[in-house]
Amino acid sequence: MKVGDALVSLLLKEGVQQCFSYPFSPVMEPMSRAGLRSIVTRQERVAGNMADGVSRSTNGRQIGTVTVQALAGSENAFAGIAHAYTDSVPVLFLPGHPGLRHVGVPTTFDSQLNYAGTTKLAQKLLLPDQLTSYVRRAFTALRSGRPGPVMLEVPGDICDQDFEGPLDYEPVARLRPAADQGAVEEAAERLLAAEEPLIWAGQGVLFAEASDALQQVAELLGAAVMTTLQGKSAFPETHPLAAGTGGLVATAMVDECLRACDTLLAVGTSLSYAPFTRVIPDGKTIIHVTVDAADINKSYAAQVGVIADARLFLEQLAEALRRKLGEGGRADRRASKLYGSSPWRQRSGRSLRYRE
Repeated sequence: MKVGDALVSLLLKEGVQQCFSYPFSPVMEPMSRAGLRSIVTRQERVAGNMADGVSRSTNGRQIGTVTVQALAGSENAFAGIAHAYTDSVPVLFLPGHPGLRHVGVPTTFDSQLNYAGTTKLAQKLLLPDQLTSYVRRAFTALRSGRPGPVMLEVPGDICDQDFEGPLDYEPVARLRPAADQGAVEEAAERLLAAEEPLIWAGQGVLFAEASDALQQVAELLGAAVMTTLQGKSAFPETHPLAAGTGGLVATAMVDECLRACDTLLAVGTSLSYAPFTRVIPDGKTIIHVTVDAADINKSYAAQVGVIADARLFLEQLAEALRRKLGEGGRADRRASKLYGSSPWRQRSGRSLRYRE
């Protein structure tokens, strides 16, 4: 078995169903031999964007995969991979390489060096016996922590070498951190003490498939929910507690909720200062829940910081709230949001409902 065939075998074990490509890369023939569908695009950026779409639309259950030819192909793919990095989307990038004799020789485009700043992990396969550990490391990065693209550069001459020994490999399991229970209890206490809590839901809610848990927490608290642009659809927009989406532009409800709230639960979001995010007004108590420790206290000071998977945290929080409130939660607060007797309506003259 050649290294290229072994690599494709591992991709199949990891559930890769298709690979977007712009020919020709060293792994395309092995993909054809193994029956792994290769979808040829008009240009390299499009291949990267399509792989991004697979991962994004399946919440990372399927990892979108893209392969391109060495040198110019790797250069042209940069925009698509950078886009996935900026939007925190897991994509497996398999650029070709002209061969080991070109490593470190100017002006050979070295994907490992040039993509180091726009991927979670950038690797170059130099020896056949590195294959299983490199693929295992790649999928661990793709399925844990903040989502993002991972690159494995594949020199053509390595792909054509024999792979010795058994292909001993088990698919990588998803790693999801639960929240510290003390932080969950503190978050629950602060939210219950708040006069006007607001939930800010990001894309992490979608990738964690935490929408049901988010709705439970919102209904227990009677708290309005806004989503970021990338978190859009994480909360049903026809729900009475939905404030809508806040980005460069926002619904009137989002702006009123941000102004009026005293405590903000931000979950599955980096809370970064950016042109396409709303600014949090001063004086808010912030409970920030994210899988990436680098996000905590980055743009806004958090009174409670939690490193956890969004679904696991929200499930823990819902349980803590039920212990304190009972199964019905704050039905009176939900009704006030729905029928317009909340302090928000008294100050703004608006209901949280889209249609009155």
